[in-house]
Amino acid sequence: MGPRQRQGRSRSKTHALPIILLSFLGFLLIAGVAFGIGMVGNVNRWLSDLPDYTDANAYLVSEPTEIVDCNGNKIASFYTQNRKSITKDEVSPYVLQGTVDVEDERFYEHGGIDLWGIARAAVATLGGGHEGASTITQQLVRNTILQEEQFDSTIERKVREAYIAVKMEDMYSKDEILMMYLNTIYYGHGAYGIEAAAETYLSKTAADLT
Repeated sequence: MGPRQRQGRSRSKTHALPIILLSFLGFLLIAGVAFGIGMVGNVNRWLSDLPDYTDANAYLVSEPTEIVDCNGNKIASFYTQNRKSITKDEVSPYVLQGTVDVEDERFYEHGGIDLWGIARAAVATLGGGHEGASTITQQLVRNTILQEEQFDSTIERKVREAYIAVKMEDMYSKDEILMMYLNTIYYGHGAYGIEAAAETYLSKTAADLT
């Protein structure tokens, strides 16, 4: 093969490389668009049959039924969940601050979902670790209105949960959401809500916790 033939073949390879790269990028673009269109369709379907999250009763949780005598003295209590709902002025400030610090440090900054927390959890997962990304609002939704789905690990459940969490932030104040969470969450040993947990573990009220 002469010098001119070798140069011609070299130029041919050089010209073919950009074409291959452009073809590959075009394929990725088309695949990405198709995937996006498919996901939009899936999300619309997942959100088409949501429970009525605008109904305040959807976030209510069960409390004990008390039996009293004719003088109003309690003689018995029946419950499926040991819980006593309380208001913000009945909770120690340490509990409020500690809960936010541990569960959702950007609680007062995000609008229901924490994008930074999601990114951090993704990095931790890629590194072989595990870190939760659910906000307090999302946990509240999961434990109340989406209670029947709370153990599903599907993208569908997470999308539904995130959507309702964002809507909840429009309907309730941060303090209202935090108290709904504190009255709902399970603390172990049959104690549901911070008041029952304080009594179960420390024989105190939530207002007396330090």
